[in-house]
Parts: sequence; structure tokens; C-alpha cells
Amino acid sequence: MSKLTDEYQVSLCTSAAQLRGACDVRLEVFVQEQGFALADEIDEYDPLAAHFALTHTSQPERVLGTIRLLPYPLPIPKPDGPGTEPDAASSYPLGGSRSASAIAGDFISAAWTRSHPVSGRRDPADTHAEEEQTEAKVPELGGAKLGRLALLKEVRGKGLGHRLVREAEAWLVKALESDEAQRQGAFGPMPSKQGADAPAVAKDDQKLDSIIIKLSSQIYVIDFYKRLGYVPVGDRYDEDGAPHQLCCKQIALAKSG
Repeated sequence: MSKLTDEYQVSLCTSAAQLRGACDVRLEVFVQEQGFALADEIDEYDPLAAHFALTHTSQPERVLGTIRLLPYPLPIPKPDGPGTEPDAASSYPLGGSRSASAIAGDFISAAWTRSHPVSGRRDPADTHAEEEQTEAKVPELGGAKLGRLALLKEVRGKGLGHRLVREAEAWLVKALESDEAQRQGAFGPMPSKQGADAPAVAKDDQKLDSIIIKLSSQIYVIDFYKRLGYVPVGDRYDEDGAPHQLCCKQIALAKSG
């Protein structure tokens, strides 16, 4: 890590103030600069996400950049209808404060659903075009969906976008490699998956060995993600009026114990 980037820190947002700061960065970058609609930028999945804030060590209360991870697939499907988006002007536009353990719990649940059938799967957080590419190209692995990477103009060109991605990945891997995560997986699939067609309950010595992180990249920044190990797959598609392509990265997890 260079001395320049060492002046910055990335932290998981667990307070309303951090979430508000992350939201303000996204509104400035995606809505004001890039012209995306507010209704498309702040969505009903934000309260389910892990949000990360980039700050300078000299002014830790001011958010300069952000990124979010969504559990994949969503452990609590939400309706994707109109009028369900949070109010960006409210005190909690990205949802209320949550503890780090509560946030991690959703990703543990998602990662352990990797044995669910791909055919006919529909994650409500995905556009139809993205989900079609996912069904055709992505292995049957749970994990996360990365997105909403944004940096204020004053901190661009310093490698901090890469820093945000890698810090978010590291947080996820640490959460999933924990003893708690492995113990939770030993109890088998989520309650919604129980029944006659549910996969067999995992043995006590079964470990979660890998996950998938996927993202829907705008075409003009796809090389940025390729340098971070993300592989473009499938066909390009339109999302919110801009061309995108699905990218994914499989990450191996260390087996504890």
C-alpha cells in the first residue's frame, strides 16, 4: 500500500451517519454527474446491503467514496414494484444502522444456498437481462453482488477505487471463513429451501470452499474490473439506458479447523 492511499481508510457502514454519507456520494456521482434517475439509484435493496465508506484519516466523518455488496442470492426477496424505494431525502435513505454481525449473517445465509438449482432462478435485485446471463454463465455458487462504486472527483486517479473493491472483498471473505459461518452452514439450507426437494443437510465436516462475486459493469469501466480479476461473460445488455455486461469472480475460501 502506498503512503498516499495509506492516508485513507475503508470501513463497513454501521451507523446512520455513515450510510447518509455513502448515499450523498452516490447521488453526486450517479445522479448529478452521470444523469441516472434517482428512482433507479436508491433502491429497495439498499437496506439489505453491506455498504462501505472511504474516508481520509484526517476527516473520518466525511465520506469520499463508497461501494456496496448485496447478498447473492438475496436471503429475503423483496418486491421490485414501483413505490418501494426508500426516500433519498429521509434520514435513512439506505436503511437504518445495523451491527456488523447482523450484516454478515445475510451473506452467510446466501453463500450456503449454493446448492439451489440455477434453472428458473430469479433474484429480484437483478434486471431480467442480467439474470438471463447469470443463469447461462455463472456457476451454482452463492456469494455477493458488487455495485454502486462511486468516488468524489477530488479522490479519483489515486487507486482508491481498487482499494474499495479489495476491502469489500476482504470483509466478505473474512466473514465467510469465520467459525461462525462454517457452523451455520452445517445446519443445511435456509428454512425457505426445506422440504421434499431440499438438498441433504451438510455433514459436520463439510466446509464452504468458494463463493462467487458478480457485478453488472458499465462497458466503459469494464477494464477496471478486469484488472481486479473479474471476468466478463455473456452478452452485453441495456440497464438503465446504458450498455452493461455481467462480470464474475470466483474466490476460494480457506477451510478452518
